[in-house]
Amino acid sequence: MPKPDTAPDAAVQDAFDRAGRLRRRGTRAAAAQAIAKVLTMAPRHPGALCLRVDLDLAWRDFASALRSVEEGLRLCPGEEGLLVRKGEVLRRTGAPAAAVSFLRDMVRRCPLSAPLRAALAEALRETGDGDGAETLLRSMPGGEAGEHLALIGRAEALLQAGATQEARVLMEQAAARWPEDPRVLRLLAKVLGRIEATAEAIAVLRRLHEARPGDRRVLMDLAGKLRASGDSAGAETLLDSLPDWAPEQHRALSERVTAALAVGEVPAALALSARLVAGWPQDVAALRLRATVLGRARRTAEAVQLLRQAMQLAPLDSAVRLDLARALAAQGHHTEAEDLLRSLAPDDPLRPRALEGLADLALDRLQAAPRRHALAQELLAALRGGQAAEAADAALLMAICRLTFGADPGATFVRAFAQLVPLHRHLRASQQLALLDLAERLGRSEAAQAVEATLLSSGRLDRRSAVRLVQRALASGADNPAGLADRLCARIPQDQRRLFRAQSASLLQGSAAAIAVLRQPRSAPRSPMEAASLASNLAQEGLFALALRYLAACRRRWPQDADLLIRQARTLSGCGRGPEALDVLARAAADQPDLAAPLEPVRGEILFQMGALDAADALFEALAGANPLGHLRSRMQLALIRNDRARIDRLAALMADRPGSGAREVMQFSLTILGTKRNETLLEEIAAGEGAQILPDRAERLRDRAAGTLFFSAAAVLDNWCQCREPAPPAEPAGAAIPRAIFQYWDRPPLPDALGRLTETWKSAPGFTHVLFDRTDALRFLQQHLGAPWVRAFHMANHPAEESDLIRLCWLLVRGGVYADTDDRRLAPLDRLLLPVRRLLLVREPMGSLANNFIAAAPGHPALGRAALMARDALLRRENDNTWSKTGPGLLTRAVAQHLTAEGSGGSDLTILPQHAIAPFVQVHVPQPYKQTSAYWANVA
Repeated sequence: MPKPDTAPDAAVQDAFDRAGRLRRRGTRAAAAQAIAKVLTMAPRHPGALCLRVDLDLAWRDFASALRSVEEGLRLCPGEEGLLVRKGEVLRRTGAPAAAVSFLRDMVRRCPLSAPLRAALAEALRETGDGDGAETLLRSMPGGEAGEHLALIGRAEALLQAGATQEARVLMEQAAARWPEDPRVLRLLAKVLGRIEATAEAIAVLRRLHEARPGDRRVLMDLAGKLRASGDSAGAETLLDSLPDWAPEQHRALSERVTAALAVGEVPAALALSARLVAGWPQDVAALRLRATVLGRARRTAEAVQLLRQAMQLAPLDSAVRLDLARALAAQGHHTEAEDLLRSLAPDDPLRPRALEGLADLALDRLQAAPRRHALAQELLAALRGGQAAEAADAALLMAICRLTFGADPGATFVRAFAQLVPLHRHLRASQQLALLDLAERLGRSEAAQAVEATLLSSGRLDRRSAVRLVQRALASGADNPAGLADRLCARIPQDQRRLFRAQSASLLQGSAAAIAVLRQPRSAPRSPMEAASLASNLAQEGLFALALRYLAACRRRWPQDADLLIRQARTLSGCGRGPEALDVLARAAADQPDLAAPLEPVRGEILFQMGALDAADALFEALAGANPLGHLRSRMQLALIRNDRARIDRLAALMADRPGSGAREVMQFSLTILGTKRNETLLEEIAAGEGAQILPDRAERLRDRAAGTLFFSAAAVLDNWCQCREPAPPAEPAGAAIPRAIFQYWDRPPLPDALGRLTETWKSAPGFTHVLFDRTDALRFLQQHLGAPWVRAFHMANHPAEESDLIRLCWLLVRGGVYADTDDRRLAPLDRLLLPVRRLLLVREPMGSLANNFIAAAPGHPALGRAALMARDALLRRENDNTWSKTGPGLLTRAVAQHLTAEGSGGSDLTILPQHAIAPFVQVHVPQPYKQTSAYWANVA
């Protein structure tokens, strides 16, 4: 066997030292040339052979690294440093199992080699065998050097297992023993960062950076911690000091891409990831990161193409397979995605994630319950058990629960849920929230309390999960939700805290408070996500013109940001400019063809709001071909509008069968507005005679007769009146009969601050008086003007919404004027809206019902008289319909239809406008903080 060149030679040593310096601080070409010179002088120099592999690894040229290590081992078989590096090359080329097999064999041959045992332990951890790694590290030979490697390995294992405090104790002991060791200090800083001791981590790294100013790894670590602390400018200054040729530019660009994605800077991430791939075109990690960015930019076809390229470079890399499967599923190529996920071997460490992906596919494709349960059994069989596998098992158990939870959870769900609860700490925050919801829906209070305690006490938290925790606190009536928001804010990444503060301020105080947060002085420019949030809150405050100007400026700055585009389209639609919104979407889809498919649901939503129901229906049904579970609510709404009973039943069955629809959701579906309307279709069928052949003239008579009791008959009357009848000229000067008085109701003063700002817009209406009733005022009015039966009916209302429904009808019947809900905002002078109308102005919602949140009427209008009597009688009879049908829009629709079918009524005193027609004048149903709380009637009714 040839021996390494170990004879002392000053010239060789000088050349080797120079090669080492160039490896750390020079270009790749200069370092490679220096290493080649050493190997020319001493072909079996072990240090130079290892240095050549290190250079290839630093530049992520794994193919060259593998060639270099194989050549080195031919020259110096059994060289410890080369054996360790071969294991690293195998790991980094996506073959951790091969690395374990190779290193295990080497450790058997060299049982006293501490570096080989440490390398094997690291490979074992990567494959999920933490127990095996721990056994190796606890019996490490080699004296102090072995102890050093063992301690670092154990700390890494503790970090991977989430035992951050134990890792901190271990690393502080190591730092006391080896106070100048850069590897120990870097790992200590990493541990400190994990426990949110960012300032301490920065102090450690600053001292190390001062001692080793040329160590670019330390510089990179310090830049990362500065960014985590919110000092993005300091981080960028450090990163800018890296030479363009430095291999660390790969990490610098990767971290900049990740940071940009975290705050929604997708255009910046696109530019940075393009630089990354240009510099490392054969690097699988660079290609994967670029594909992630393309997916966020909704350029899924390009992402798939890039991941296929990565697959060719690293056909054994399981992570690439998972990424490609996700991208293919996003494009609707479910069969190929499933084949990729199933291609991972049973012993592959990423197999649990592949099984999770199969569960996601099954849920997205609405596979039938038997197939979902069969997949759940497959996932159960894949559980590994043992402490080392707890994290993977927890994720699989969560997937099983998602697959099997339904109206009748079976034994598989019960078993999975019972096993999951003790392991819930291993789940991501979003998964823990999903488990918390499951526990509460099942009535498992102890499990729910345990999961909630973990969520509220764990370390880092993502922004979305923090927002949901604030929402939960509000909905449950928890004490001091504002204090909870403050505590949660400290646990989310620094660069996302301003957006979180804005979102929590919107929940707690309303959109004006969120705007104030987003307008506060800041050290860094707003991110696209912050910009979208600001625009959304401006629109919620009724500042549509300002919101649209701001969105136009944002889109000039970030022309490729799809979320800002969608926000712009929805804002245009929200203020009654639907055609412009559609035009914006069409132009964007033409400019960026990859956006066409993701924008289709938004287009359908806008068509629906505009009343273009045929187009919306065709669009959503086309989308359902790719995803039967997609957009169920919109499809159900459109089926109900059509009174398409076969489709309604089919969609209702899908809603009941979809995973996650528990017994409570299925039981209570009929109590929702959609469920109420479905019940109406069944009543219509009974009234008409199921399967009976009804002649057209008889059908019209039946419809007219049922209009006062059945919603869809009433909607058909309104359809006929709106479409077929020429409007007669008003019998008196336009709009003159409607008194200039505005009426509103709030049961118990004082108004919440946010509602107070809305009612001010009505109080300030030019030429109008304003009256705001509370419950006492309403009872006094009813007693004075209508009498005891009406007072008794008011007392029998189930909650303030039914009180409000009754008193608005009574006020308008007696006094006339304008009624507006307290959560509506006046945007423009009302005369321009009222002058063209007749004696009664009503607004028709896209689903065909007449809205009762905004009504204008002359006193004594017979349609309102009918509606008021029907509401009074429904309350006195204590009917168990939901509020929408008993006293709200459903009742108003039936009453007006009855008025139109009454003998002698041609509807010449009536104006009905589509909802989008009043959008320039009235902003309806403005989101309000009080609606998030447990005190809001709809949350407890």
